[in-house]
Amino acid sequence: MPRRVAIITDSTSDIPPDLAAEHDILVVPLYIHFGTETLRDRIDIDAEGFFRRLTTDPQHPKTSQPKPADFVAAYPNVREQSGAQEIVVLTISSALSGTYESAVAAKAEVDFPVHVVDTRTVTMGETLIVTAAAEAAGQGASAEEVVAVARSMIGKVPVYFVVDTLEYLHKGGRIGTASRFIGTALSIKPVLQIADGHVAPLERVRTKKRALARLIELVGESVDASRPVTLVVGQGAHRRKRCGSRRNWPPVSSLTRCTRSRLARPSARTRGRAWSASASSKSERAPMTVAVITDATSDLPADLLEKYRLPCVPHLVIWGEETLVEGVDIDGKRFYERLATDPQHPKTAQPTTDSFIAAINAAVEDTGADEVVAVLVSEQLSGAVPACNLARQLVDVPVHIVDTRTVSLGLGMAAIAAAQARDAGADVEGVIAAARGVAEKTHTLFTVDTLDYLYRGGRIGRASWMMGTALAIKPVLAVVDGAVEGIGRVRTRKRALANLPETAAARMTPGRPVHMGVMHGAAPEEAEWIVELARARFAPETLMVSQICAAIGVHAGPGTVGLAFYQP
Repeated sequence: MPRRVAIITDSTSDIPPDLAAEHDILVVPLYIHFGTETLRDRIDIDAEGFFRRLTTDPQHPKTSQPKPADFVAAYPNVREQSGAQEIVVLTISSALSGTYESAVAAKAEVDFPVHVVDTRTVTMGETLIVTAAAEAAGQGASAEEVVAVARSMIGKVPVYFVVDTLEYLHKGGRIGTASRFIGTALSIKPVLQIADGHVAPLERVRTKKRALARLIELVGESVDASRPVTLVVGQGAHRRKRCGSRRNWPPVSSLTRCTRSRLARPSARTRGRAWSASASSKSERAPMTVAVITDATSDLPADLLEKYRLPCVPHLVIWGEETLVEGVDIDGKRFYERLATDPQHPKTAQPTTDSFIAAINAAVEDTGADEVVAVLVSEQLSGAVPACNLARQLVDVPVHIVDTRTVSLGLGMAAIAAAQARDAGADVEGVIAAARGVAEKTHTLFTVDTLDYLYRGGRIGRASWMMGTALAIKPVLAVVDGAVEGIGRVRTRKRALANLPETAAARMTPGRPVHMGVMHGAAPEEAEWIVELARARFAPETLMVSQICAAIGVHAGPGTVGLAFYQP
């Protein structure tokens, strides 16, 4: 029967090469970094070589997801080889890796249908879902039918595993020194599970034998004794051991032995979730009625996003043939370095609907919330609101969108206000009111160092650019009614910077408290000068500093400095 759909997965599925070949599954590798050396999983280093080096190399490795360009190359390749018209990509849980986002970003670069499914699991669980989807594709199923098969299994494939030592969890920053010391002294062996897409601790036992036996018991407790079960066993550089009796298990219809090469260090996205006792699973965290999400143009620093449990949906940066997911494929430092040197000017694109779906689901799973409030950039400045509006029609929880009609830390402060209201026990109406209340009172001001990027991005015409550059004009900009408008022009950089607090003072009510944020595009020293002026003049109750994201920096350029504030 002719194949209508080609299947792609990533190397975290741990699918054996013979099984991948049997079902014509293309495996896109993740990257393993030993210092400055970058290796492709399964291509440049196999499992045995990885574990051998892991136990002997004094430098602990890191991992990273495939780049969108890797998927862009894979899509036409697998389509040509298989003759299929459509592609289904099944990835590791988006809570554990940025692979899903890379696969989604790559869809925009091809002119044929690609369907990306977040399996919400990893290793052997991912193997079972990928194999089932591939079997359906091999029987001539359509892309929609293949996706339906995969989605029907998500959340129904329990995955349990045990680590032999706490040493690698400690090296990877997943547990602290005290936990490692005490756990090692007491011979603690953690039993872990994949829960809601995350790696979470399940139990702690005192011996390896007991831990392995507990795996068997857990599987026995998870299955229906009257039905067949497919069991996949994986190991990390160890032979399979006997681990207890089978009791009254149903017959094992299929046993596939895979090799696990990433248990030593899961993706950085599990930090604070998988290994931290204070933030490991929904049952250990206080449930919330409302979850809050925002987007990357909020410019909120990572520590505040973590503190307020704010999933942040990334925007896309398109550089010629490259589509980069902000915060995943390119960070702020590398973005501004490249922006200043690359002769090709980049473009930006709003977050994908799939990215919003992933963020909404992650927020619900992380908090146990019944509803979600999305606090987003002005619709006049980005397509984030329409993308989220589409996403909320495709999820199972109510999603309320707040168009803040602002951007950068003006948006960020509204998102924080929503999170604070949520943490104080407010219902969804109270959370929305808190975000809108701050957004409506917020003033967001900017000045740019050069008109070049406004011109390249099509924000000003050639005549304005030439005349302004010739006269050394430094514009002062503000967000007004959701759009960026010019509110002043000065002749030197220093005067433009000084104009920011001057303009802020003119818009404040004396004697009232103020909350402020200073943002910059690769201009930390000038931002610090504004911070000192603001502290001396306004004594703000809160003051945060952050770097402007790439989605804004494309249009404003390096050297941009901004000031956002509101008075309750």
